[in-house]
Amino acid sequence: MSVPFNPANPIVEPRTGRGMQFFLEFLGKLFEGVIPRTVYSFAEITRMTPKLGHTVICADSSVTTIGSVLAGGGTSIVQAIGDDTNWRVI
Repeated sequence: MSVPFNPANPIVEPRTGRGMQFFLEFLGKLFEGVIPRTVYSFAEITRMTPKLGHTVICADSSVTTIGSVLAGGGTSIVQAIGDDTNWRVI
């Protein structure tokens, strides 16, 4: 049975789904000062559009110089930022 929303007495229902569990874990890490990020291979990154300002973490970069265009085939872990054309090491 659905209860109509009453702003004077909002009802908070417990959420137990996977999305909520992920969100709560994320908040916990955030308050610890750690933000979980996904690390991608260069092959995965090449399928992504390098939108301006978007960032990725590459697990197998062959370049580490800041400002260089991201390239795979190496063993370095680097973060890169999109410039609307390429992913550039930051």
